[in-house]
Parts: sequence; structure tokens; C-alpha cells
Amino acid sequence: MDFGTILLAVVVVVLLTGIIAVFSSAKTWRWHTILAALLLVGTGTAMLILSARTLKTHKEWMNAATGDDIAANRDAVLQRGRAQVR
Repeated sequence: MDFGTILLAVVVVVLLTGIIAVFSSAKTWRWHTILAALLLVGTGTAMLILSARTLKTHKEWMNAATGDDIAANRDAVLQRGRAQVR
């Protein structure tokens, strides 16, 4: 299991817990408070899912990159910088 899968499982648990908590307190809260709590749980979940996908993509990119690629990119950036200074 990689980190992205674990984070996604945590997101699902947090989402279900948040929804259950909101509906449990629906009898005492007003509608706008319930709506705000649901939006907060939803946007938090969306951000966690996006961060899990970003971490997974970054890991794949780092696995695909070799040391030669990184050194070539560094040399190209340094040459462009020197050309702009002149």
C-alpha cells in the first residue's frame, strides 16, 4: 500500500465521520450552520483527495526521473541564466 491509498482511506473515514456528526446534531443546529459544516467537510475532503493525487504524481515523476535528467536540466537552467546576464 502506498501513501496515496492510505491517505484516500483516511479521507473516506473523515468524510463519513463528519457527515454522521452533522446529521446527529441536525436537531439542535439551524440550517445555515448545517450547510456551513457540510461545505467545510466537503471542501476539506476535496483538498485531501487532491493532495493525495499530487503526492502520488510527484512520487511517479521522481521514480521516472534519473540522475542524468536532473543534471541535464540543471545545466540547461544554468546556461540560460548565464545567457540572460550577458
